[in-house]
Amino acid sequence: MTLLFPIGLDAKSFPPGTPLNAFFAWNEARVFRDRRYLVARDVDALVKGLEDGLESGLAHLMAGPVIDRRSRGQITVSARRLRKARGAISGAGGSPAAAAAQQLIERLLASIGEAEASAQAAVFQAFVELERHIDLAALAGLKPSRKIDRPGSREILVIKLGALGDFVQVLGPMPEIRRHHADDRITLLTTAS
Repeated sequence: MTLLFPIGLDAKSFPPGTPLNAFFAWNEARVFRDRRYLVARDVDALVKGLEDGLESGLAHLMAGPVIDRRSRGQITVSARRLRKARGAISGAGGSPAAAAAQQLIERLLASIGEAEASAQAAVFQAFVELERHIDLAALAGLKPSRKIDRPGSREILVIKLGALGDFVQVLGPMPEIRRHHADDRITLLTTAS
């Protein structure tokens, strides 16, 4: 059994000129959306759309995604996954991940319609804290990242925009870059084509 209900959180949920209004408007204009945007919309829909919304939102954040699909302003929730996720979080109530998830939900709901910059900043800070415990990209349905958990490792970004030939040419120095940054995570950025 699946549950289908609309997502109501968008840029209009926040006063014009506020950081969350700009963040939501920016994401609404894009094809590829930020993981925090997707997670915020999912959590808001779960909290407002289900009878035990807060528990469902926590289950989604802590035990894994209960959202099957996002389409045309609606989400489809797997009732089976939701029951399983609710059961998985019963013993995790006092964990740092549970506290971070609870804090995100509370700050997100408190920021709706709020023009105060500190309330808006608190939402972004709550995302930072939650991401210490949970892979938001995986939760948002994006490709999970492979993180290197070695102390002192850095993230290196190699940018090579252009055609396929340009992309292939950048592969030549990659072994040397890898040797120089042996303990770091390297990401190669190029255009979709």
